[in-house]
Amino acid sequence: LTVNPAFPAELQPRDRTRASSQAQIARIANDIQPDLMAESPKASDGAPIIGPDGLVESGNARTIALRRAYGMGKADHYKAYLAENADRFGLTPEQVAGFKQPALVRERTTDVDRAEFARQANEAAVAAMSDAEQARSDAGLLPDLEKLETNDDGSLNIYRSNEFIREFMLAVASPAERGRLMTADGSLSQTGVNRIRNAVFAKAYDDPDLVAKLSEDTDGNTKNVMAGLLRAAPAVAKLREMSAAGARGDASFIADVVEAARRFSDARREGQKVE
Repeated sequence: LTVNPAFPAELQPRDRTRASSQAQIARIANDIQPDLMAESPKASDGAPIIGPDGLVESGNARTIALRRAYGMGKADHYKAYLAENADRFGLTPEQVAGFKQPALVRERTTDVDRAEFARQANEAAVAAMSDAEQARSDAGLLPDLEKLETNDDGSLNIYRSNEFIREFMLAVASPAERGRLMTADGSLSQTGVNRIRNAVFAKAYDDPDLVAKLSEDTDGNTKNVMAGLLRAAPAVAKLREMSAAGARGDASFIADVVEAARRFSDARREGQKVE
């Protein structure tokens, strides 16, 4: 997973030296699923795609992972799958058996802009959610908030929240998303910080509009209020959970806090005095 100067850089839009990329390849190599390495209508899935010269244009991670799996003795079932389904691929079981380490690929035969094809093949196949939508989705999957620590300004204390961050990556973020949420050395990126912050905020206050304000509002006073709300968010989320379970009293006042924050933000935006 180091840069190969012989491989055209324009055909590899991803940084394969990143810790997240290493983790992705290790995950695939340790659990090769043959049916996911075969036919697919998408360039981003299925058997890797090569050009007429044999260079991989989509599927470098799958190619590296398969090579590793063979080296670790974990690809025998993949080879057996190819032999059992050889007729689907225009081959015979005997031909497959004749290879030491067979790899099924798709070959691109039409002329394209190779760099643009490689870039598009690495794009997500579904539309990305907004910050508020993502926060609401993540909120229901959050690990124990007692392991989350915030600074006085309401920002995430990355060092003291290390265990929470690790559990978040395992329980909430998909393997494909971790490349954006982590830096090259495996620490939390700014995108990752925002993702966690928004999820915690959504779990505590259950208000997508407030999450949007937290992400987008540039007013300093509003940001101070939001920082205070974020600082209290772990305790508020815990209180909401306990109240729902009957272990604490009514927590409906949280909705009033949310409404107050919204009105404060609106007043600041419209140039009105808070009083």
